Amino acid sequence: MPSSEYTFQASSEPQAGYEVLVRVIHKDDRFVPDISTMDFPLTPVAHSLNNLWQANVTIPVRPGTYLYRYQLLLTLPGTLTPKVIARWFTDPFARATDMGTKAPGQCLLSSWRRCHS
Repeated sequence: MPSSEYTFQASSEPQAGYEVLVRVIHKDDRFVPDISTMDFPLTPVAHSLNNLWQANVTIPVRPGTYLYRYQLLLTLPGTLTPKVIARWFTDPFARATDMGTKAPGQCLLSSWRRCHS
C-alpha cells in the first residue's frame, strides 16, 4: 500500500502532554456521515529546530484526492483521557483546499492527490 507523509510545525511539546493527529478522508466520502476519518498520530521530529511533528501513514489503495486536517489534544496531569484543544485546523502550507462537514458546520480541509499506484 502506498504511504504519505504529513508534517506539522507547532510549539506544542509532547512532554507537556500534547498530541497531534492528522485526520484523513477520501474526497468522495467527506459528506457521508457514516464514514469516519482515518486518524493517525504525529510524532515530534527529534532535534527539529522548528518543532516539527510528522507521520508516515499507509492509506487504502484508492486513487483520487484525499482531504486532511489536524487535531490538537492535551492530556492534563493526573488524567488519562486527552482533551481536545483544537477540534480541527488546516495545514497552513497546503497547496489546495476544499470544504467538508466532518466538524460542526462546514470546515476547510487541505487536500492531497494520490494517483494510481
